[in-house]
Amino acid sequence: MQTTKDYVKLFFKQNKFVAFVSALVFIILSTTYSIVSWIMQVIFDYMAGNSTYSFESILLMLGGYLFVAASLFMVQRSVYPRFLEKAMNQYKEAVIKKLFKKSYSDFLITNSGTYLSVLTNDCERILETYLKNIFEFIQNIIMVVSSLTLMLYYNSLLTIIAIVIAMIPMVCSLLTARSIATREEQVSKTNESYVSLTKDILNGISVIKSFKVENEAISRYQNKSMQLEHTKKMREQTFTVVSACGTIAYMLTQFGVMVIGAWMIHEHIGTMTAGMILAFINLMNGILQPINALPRIYGGMSGAKKLITKMSDYMSNAKRRYG
Repeated sequence: MQTTKDYVKLFFKQNKFVAFVSALVFIILSTTYSIVSWIMQVIFDYMAGNSTYSFESILLMLGGYLFVAASLFMVQRSVYPRFLEKAMNQYKEAVIKKLFKKSYSDFLITNSGTYLSVLTNDCERILETYLKNIFEFIQNIIMVVSSLTLMLYYNSLLTIIAIVIAMIPMVCSLLTARSIATREEQVSKTNESYVSLTKDILNGISVIKSFKVENEAISRYQNKSMQLEHTKKMREQTFTVVSACGTIAYMLTQFGVMVIGAWMIHEHIGTMTAGMILAFINLMNGILQPINALPRIYGGMSGAKKLITKMSDYMSNAKRRYG
């Protein structure tokens, strides 16, 4: 019997090289974020008359950066969509093959609407919240590491202060992220029954009209639709709470670093310049954005894995599950 891990491996079957190149592009692009901050520092220090770089050197930096970034985006355009396409095709192919291996009696135990949901809504959620988030997760981690490295180079004391300020909201955000996976599973299950009922109503519309039970059918449909939309609303509320925690961390740390940095320059503590403070604040985005995004990404990926597990359970031997 295939496990969740086996189905996850299908995403990378004969697709590892494309996945590796895609991940490499995301990694390099995430490091360029720190380079932008450094270039900003050079430009503002040049404006203040404190830079050791000439105007021509700065122009060369900008031109080189733009060329590299454009080249990376061209490579990303080629490999990243190709990975997603092959990964989902292989996953869907495995699911449909597994479905046809089930006996007819086993197939009838589970409502066909469930299989429709697995092959449509669940696949879309897996693509958006698992496959795409793999690369977004990598990008955010590298962004944190590269930003933190340059921040420590600028001023270790200010870096430590900034991290301490951001810790409490970050912990709150991580704790609330776990509920995203639960909400995703609830939406998936509710969608199954909704799709199943909709299919039954459409297939049996002649019978419904014959027995003149249109009002009952409409009432059942409305109730199921309201239940589904309510579950989706709860999911969005959970996403909002998780995002709000990250946003609070962003604002608190951003203003905190700005005020403390201004105080350090005013009191001549360390060798910080106005350009460095500006770069430092921009680098904070390279930490705060992941703080805001990682809990959502983690929750989404956990929820998607639950959908894969659910599918694996449906595709397993029905007699073993119910008998």
